Amino acid sequence: MSVGLVSSRLLLEGPLRLKGKEASYMFSARSSYFSLFTLPLLVSQRIRKQGSYANYWLYDINAKTNYKLNLKSHLYISFYNGHDIWRSTDRSSSSLSGFGLGWGNTTFSTRYTQILSQRLFFQFIGTYSQYRYGIRTDAKTQEDKRWQTDDFLAVASRIQDISGKVGLEWYVSPLQKFQIGLEAIRHKFNPTQVSTSFGIPVDTLLQINRPVFATELASYAESETNISHWLTIKAGFRAVSYSTSNKIYPSFEPRLTMQLSLAPRLIFKADYSKMRQFIHLLSSNSVGLPNDIWVPATARTPPQSARQVSFGLGYQSAKGTIDVSLEVYKKWTEGLIDYPTGTGFLTAFNRSWESLIERNGIGLSRGVEFMIHKKAGRLKGWTSYTLAKHQRRFNNIDNGKWYAAPFDRRHVFSTTGQFAINDRLNFSATWQYQSGQPTTLAVAQYPNINREATAYPLLVYAERNNFRMPVFHRLDIGATFSHLTRKRRSAQWVVGVYNVYNRANPFYLDFRQRVRFDADFNVAGFSSELVRQGVFPVLPYVSYSLTY
Repeated sequence: MSVGLVSSRLLLEGPLRLKGKEASYMFSARSSYFSLFTLPLLVSQRIRKQGSYANYWLYDINAKTNYKLNLKSHLYISFYNGHDIWRSTDRSSSSLSGFGLGWGNTTFSTRYTQILSQRLFFQFIGTYSQYRYGIRTDAKTQEDKRWQTDDFLAVASRIQDISGKVGLEWYVSPLQKFQIGLEAIRHKFNPTQVSTSFGIPVDTLLQINRPVFATELASYAESETNISHWLTIKAGFRAVSYSTSNKIYPSFEPRLTMQLSLAPRLIFKADYSKMRQFIHLLSSNSVGLPNDIWVPATARTPPQSARQVSFGLGYQSAKGTIDVSLEVYKKWTEGLIDYPTGTGFLTAFNRSWESLIERNGIGLSRGVEFMIHKKAGRLKGWTSYTLAKHQRRFNNIDNGKWYAAPFDRRHVFSTTGQFAINDRLNFSATWQYQSGQPTTLAVAQYPNINREATAYPLLVYAERNNFRMPVFHRLDIGATFSHLTRKRRSAQWVVGVYNVYNRANPFYLDFRQRVRFDADFNVAGFSSELVRQGVFPVLPYVSYSLTY
């Protein structure tokens, strides 16, 4: 059990006795309460009846059980549920606007394993999972001390899967292992579920909110062979059939891995894989709070496919205390989809996503990854660096030119270390650095003549991802003091600081637009300002954990 200023967690585990069967359980829960630090903003907003307030909260629950049915079979059951919530409000004397964002996952799975012989093993896995994501905006005005909702927009996205998988694992000999299996998944996609006060025809709303059902059937096989003490080859394939709306997409996905020992502690590795993905990620491409939704392959929107090759070197020191790895990769992608420039999840909520997107895009990713890991000694830690470039190209975006993908970050560096003063006290530090994420800024604006005089102007966009957000970097430090209580229980005090030098790392960029009035209170124009929206300032923490 651990109790702290920022978050708390609980872990329970132990044996179970059920009708003479050996069993064990594990339960863990975690919750944050960052709202304690933002409470002064809320109080100020309520007292002054103006100002801004934001809050972030998360929780998750894990539960697992393990039943030993007999000497040859086991049953495992697990459950997970987690949710993250972000809420912000802006208030004046007579108006209140709010923005909420939430996302989470729920999974339940059962796994059964049985030893069929000394070399043959059977496994079954059944799973239910649900992913959810949602955004809500609302605007209220106050009349006679009562708040009245003028406008609201709620958009949710969900994915529900029910799957079953059976497999056999056969150890042919000490030098060869073989796996084979079958898998079936039933998908239910709700890419968008819109509820709003803005007038949308009922037929249009039904079309937008229509779920998509799909069935995925697959078989797989893989062989791992140690040809000699210096060469290992792993080869396999996955054959898939994805069907939806009377449309079937077959796929054959081979993969090959070779591992070669060049020296006693030096290993060379090469990989090739070809895959097909029946789900797409649609990301916003302009300023504003980032929002991503997962959408399925349909009869109108084919799946995406990719080919990837990678080569790597791995080295381990003579005593096994230091690992060093270097890997280069290149990936080609086809069948990508994307929003047109300046369009996104929230700007076109009154249309179905399939009527908005650009199709048949291609992608190219390549990079170099380096890591060194020290695993033993008073000083432990690791350092990693990635140099990468991710690009996309569509015929109808930027006249077919390559542009940076939404997740393109050229440089990613991270280093972390722990130094043990003695058996009771150790210090830790982590520093992260990431290049700015690409985004699309408007280059001009013009009056919105189709709406009322106070309507904000329309924005004009040029090239896709023509701007990069400021770089992200942050230093976290901490210290852990371990001791035994009077009852000889293990306990720990942990103190530290997140974001030590109070870096205002941008969570997203936004345009702040204001109306300008003349002396007669007529609309004289608009002013726009690009602002950086951060989340966490410098944040000290302390926690106490106790093991019973």
